[in-house]
Amino acid sequence: MSSDVYENRDDFKVKVFAKIFIAEKTKIMFMRKGKNFRKLFPNVADIIKHYKKDDYKNLAIQLQRAEANIIIHKIIPQIAKENIWAVTIHDSVLTTQKDANQSEADNVKYVSK
Repeated sequence: MSSDVYENRDDFKVKVFAKIFIAEKTKIMFMRKGKNFRKLFPNVADIIKHYKKDDYKNLAIQLQRAEANIIIHKIIPQIAKENIWAVTIHDSVLTTQKDANQSEADNVKYVSK
């Protein structure tokens, strides 16, 4: 990935994640950039290849399910115990401004448990 030029962190994330998670074929792992990635992160490359071997969409689907599980089964129950009003929209938790700062700090602890 060293030959690519990225405007900023968000640009990097979009392009790299698109290549890794959304690319229809796993050939990227065997191309020059894929070989560099595999050399730096062999375990991650193996996991990506495993999840994408039958269907290139599998990895993205599994990551979305894991994220939903964390939000629905860890973060939201803890927020509810604190009597904080919150709703979920996709991968976001919405609450009032008053509760947002406390809830955000606490949720780092909940996810890591």
